[in-house]
Amino acid sequence: VFSTETPDDLVEGLCLQPNGRYAHSARYVEQLAAGIGLRVIEVEPSVIRTENAAAVTGFLFIIEKPDLGLA
Repeated sequence: VFSTETPDDLVEGLCLQPNGRYAHSARYVEQLAAGIGLRVIEVEPSVIRTENAAAVTGFLFIIEKPDLGLA
């Protein structure tokens, strides 16, 4: 479970914002996860924190590693 920041104008990919933090689109994170064999089971837009008394929007992700059949 983790969060990412996303600016309003970001459609796909990632970018370095003026505050020095990276922002990521949901599609970008989903593609990265799939590329290493993980699965996004939930992604939800959210206010992830406040900065200088302003809400910072982003995404909350729940990602899992598929069953390896070892049980």
